[in-house]
Amino acid sequence: MATSRYEELTPREQEVFRLLVDGYTNKAIARALYISPKTVDKHRASIMRKLEVNTFPELVRYAVSIGLLEVEPEESVL
Repeated sequence: MATSRYEELTPREQEVFRLLVDGYTNKAIARALYISPKTVDKHRASIMRKLEVNTFPELVRYAVSIGLLEVEPEESVL
C-alpha cells in the first residue's frame, strides 16, 4: 500500500516531504526547519528513494495519491 511507504519516512522526512509538495524551496525549508539546504537535499533524496519515485512530479502525484495534497481542478480556458 502506498501510505505504508510514507509511514516508513522519519518524522523529519515527513515534514520535509509536506513542505516540498506544498511548493517551498529547499532554501525556504532549510530556514523554516533550522537546517542547512544540503540537509534538505539529503532528506529529499532519502524521501524519493524510500517512496520509489524518481522525479518531483512523481513525488507530487504520490502526495495526491495518499491524500496529503489536494488538487483543485482548473477551469477550462477553451
